[in-house]
Amino acid sequence: MCPKQSWPREVVESEGFHMRDVERRRSAVHTVSASFLGRLTREISYRWRILWGGPNAERTREIDRENRFAERQRLAEEYARGYLEGWHECYAACLEAVEESVSQNCDIWGVGDLLSGTNAPPKMN
Repeated sequence: MCPKQSWPREVVESEGFHMRDVERRRSAVHTVSASFLGRLTREISYRWRILWGGPNAERTREIDRENRFAERQRLAEEYARGYLEGWHECYAACLEAVEESVSQNCDIWGVGDLLSGTNAPPKMN
């Protein structure tokens, strides 16, 4: 028997405190070899599952190819969406400028000059 130890009051009041220590010591002594064999068996089975359960080289390349294709598709859609949004903004700004110049009762040739960017006098037919 071990000599009696003095524990703080809170520890002594907790239920089964000493039994936990005794069980922990007893199980640790008897399970050292079983624990090692269990770990060894678990590691071997894990490596076996990886070896036979994982995809082979061809399937790995195919998965990689599919992932790259999906990434390119996503980038293309994102680019197209941004391009169209920019085009719509530009078109709206252009229409707004045309409507503004038409609403000011300018002559029709002024609108053409506004769109083409030239300040040439109107052509005579």
